[in-house]
Amino acid sequence: QWGGENGLYRLKELFRRFVRALSASRSNHPMVLFLDDLQWADESCLELIRWLVTDTASKNFLFIGAYRDNEVDERHPLMTQLVNLIDKSEIAPSVSHLLIGNLTLGAVEELVSDSLRLPPCLTSELSGIVHTKTGGNSLFIIQLLRALADDGLLCYSLESRRWEWDENALRTREVADNVADLLSAKMKQLSPTAQSVLMAASCFGSQCQESMLRLLGWEGPGEPPDDSCCIIDATPDTILHDIDVIVAAGFMCRVGRDLCVFSHDRIRLAAYCNIPTCDAALWHLRIGRRLRLMLPGKVLLGRDVDVVVDQFDRGIDVIPRDDLDTLADIARLNFIAGRKALDSSAYVPASIYLLRAIKLLGGDEGWGRDYDLSLRMHNCCTQALLVNGDMITLSGILSSVFEHARCFEDKLTAYQIQVASIGESSSAVKIGIDVLAQLGEHFPRPDSVTRDMIIEELKWTQRMLVEAGPIDKLMEMAKMTDPSKTWSMLFLARLASYDFAGDQKLFVFFSCRMVRLTLESGIHKESAYGIAAFGSALLMMKVGSVREGYILGKAAMSILQRLDARDCLARVHIVVCGWLNIWVEPVQSGLEMLLRGHEVGLLTGDVWHGCMSGVLYISQALFVSGINLDQLFEEGKVFIGRLDEYGLKDVKHSKLPMLQAMLNLMGQSKDPMELTGEVMSQEDLLKIAHAKDNCEVITLVYHIRLWLAVFFQRHELAGSIISQFEQSGYSKRSRPRKLATETFCNGLTALALMRTEGKRHMEPMMLDAVIKMENWTKNCSAWNFEHKLELLQAERHFLEGDYERAMGKYKSSISHAFKRGFIHEEALACEKAALFCTERGDSVSATEHFKRSHALYVKWGATAKADHLVERFILNIKMS
Repeated sequence: QWGGENGLYRLKELFRRFVRALSASRSNHPMVLFLDDLQWADESCLELIRWLVTDTASKNFLFIGAYRDNEVDERHPLMTQLVNLIDKSEIAPSVSHLLIGNLTLGAVEELVSDSLRLPPCLTSELSGIVHTKTGGNSLFIIQLLRALADDGLLCYSLESRRWEWDENALRTREVADNVADLLSAKMKQLSPTAQSVLMAASCFGSQCQESMLRLLGWEGPGEPPDDSCCIIDATPDTILHDIDVIVAAGFMCRVGRDLCVFSHDRIRLAAYCNIPTCDAALWHLRIGRRLRLMLPGKVLLGRDVDVVVDQFDRGIDVIPRDDLDTLADIARLNFIAGRKALDSSAYVPASIYLLRAIKLLGGDEGWGRDYDLSLRMHNCCTQALLVNGDMITLSGILSSVFEHARCFEDKLTAYQIQVASIGESSSAVKIGIDVLAQLGEHFPRPDSVTRDMIIEELKWTQRMLVEAGPIDKLMEMAKMTDPSKTWSMLFLARLASYDFAGDQKLFVFFSCRMVRLTLESGIHKESAYGIAAFGSALLMMKVGSVREGYILGKAAMSILQRLDARDCLARVHIVVCGWLNIWVEPVQSGLEMLLRGHEVGLLTGDVWHGCMSGVLYISQALFVSGINLDQLFEEGKVFIGRLDEYGLKDVKHSKLPMLQAMLNLMGQSKDPMELTGEVMSQEDLLKIAHAKDNCEVITLVYHIRLWLAVFFQRHELAGSIISQFEQSGYSKRSRPRKLATETFCNGLTALALMRTEGKRHMEPMMLDAVIKMENWTKNCSAWNFEHKLELLQAERHFLEGDYERAMGKYKSSISHAFKRGFIHEEALACEKAALFCTERGDSVSATEHFKRSHALYVKWGATAKADHLVERFILNIKMS
């Protein structure tokens, strides 16, 4: 596992789906979630709230949050999140901001009238007095009424059967200046032991367990022992009685069997302020020691450890610095609490606990005091810091591990976190290669790699697979147990993924090595990715056959199933669906797998591959499958929008051309040939891409503009786009991800320009497209390629004047596209057939094909293209 860097995303995604499921089941009534005191929420909680309220898939869900605006400023995390929500165009119309102040005189009259069960005409004078003395503060009002009742100034008359009061006495009654003083005065009316119980409870926060409060008194009946840890001078039974008194007085209330909660945070604050400031830290330390003494070991290591640790940490300042045993014990407790928080995906508190544990153990000196504990603390801390994005602190912790670790094996987790923190870059790959070298796996320098070296590596691994026997035998292999090989597989999988997204110079070497390690040392969950990646490398370098790559993809899927390696599923599905199955199976069958990869990737925390699986789904559905554009655009907004949610903003911008292409086809842009409109500006995106030398973005824009030009019959523009791209040099650096689509578009463009403009120099491009499509149709998947080949052949026969064979190929292309669900290419074939019939003077057949093409474009959702077809049909009729 690569630590917990994606655990927080996994938690947020799971919680969002939980809320989504609950709200979806309540179609008649909205689900309302109300959270108070948001001014105390930390950044991770606020981020979780943002995820919930910005989830467009949640229906019938209302979130209400309350906070005290006098306790936050513009730099507060809450205000930052609110600004982000309001600036988000999709959410802004649904955000309402209500300012709630103190109660007005009218509201106080209603409150007093309702509390005393008397009509407002009888309580108006009392209400005025209460409002004047409290300023309308609701808590102050409630506490003042209780204080007046306790003092006999507000009493119930049995004779008149109603509440009565002396207005003159009330007016002259001295009232504390604020609610805190009023509460403090009221608390001092309690017995000394009850006051101690209330102050002890306040040390735990807004709530505490009744069972823990009882541990703070005497151990048993009789005289109290000479125990300085004893906090409350009372027996457990007396403490229980005092809790009843406190609850009856309204200071606290019971929730469940063992939980006591302060009725208001101001009450808790008033109780805490009754502890002298100089003694507060000592109180916390004594409580921590008492709980450490009284709680059984198993209980202390479980759910209560964070409560005990919190007490020690608040009292740490009164512990002598030379009391190393006590500090080490508290460090261990912080470590236990930190690991517990890590397991719960609570990474912010985890980092706080673990950093404090390292400090209490002595920092760098702690390595000499307890090496094993210090190593575990540092390793856990790096995971939490990585998730939190605190790279400065993370760098210091990693440096400490590299400096003090006694052997290479003890540094592996730190190297793992370091590579993950750097991300997709040559630096990460270099560090990973150095680590792999120490694990016994050596690789060439990226700048020394040649094509011959890559081919040799592929063929060597290919021979090993053949010698190992049928690929099915991989399923029978024992699991990998050698720790060094296991670590190698983890690093190789990460680096292969990084290099695949980069310049791919070492991707082949990494994938080949994963296959060889599997054959030599046993099967590992990352073997699935390694075998699939090896299959894609065989096809990219044209070393293996399509059938061989397809078989390797099937083997990878079988390994996934055998090992239940859900955390590897997303990246394996991307390779299998994007590179291997598409050449053999119907392309539509891979769409469900990509959706599955997207869902599982996000749920298991493999955020990058989960998001990329969703993006690949959009790409294949748009360019290859012809899914309805209205539906696809909504899905695309969600999938591509999630890139932003997961901190992949740059990647999101690089995928926006696909959304804009849909809008262009749907008629929601000024110029369908220009990727500029609602979601992006072509000029701005290309400017940034050229500045960063981002070949992938430039290539994507090229592919989409060429594809649009072909559909809108702008052949001269398509030819210009092809020429400009080839001259730019990016064509040699781009990856053949849309190989079939680009080849198809190149062939149609060349044929159209040769026929209409006489550009015979484009004949090699036309022949290349026809030959490739013939090969793919014959040796790969006729389902995916046959209708494309037939349309190219029809256009070629049209060019050569063989009109009868041309019409036959048009009809065959239309028929196969219809039967196999390629609605967009069926519409294109109908349009091409209509143009052919028009030029041949067959207006009846032309009209029939134009009408069918128009209906198909409308069904696809391409309104702009349908309108363009009507204009072209009218023009052709006039020309005829």
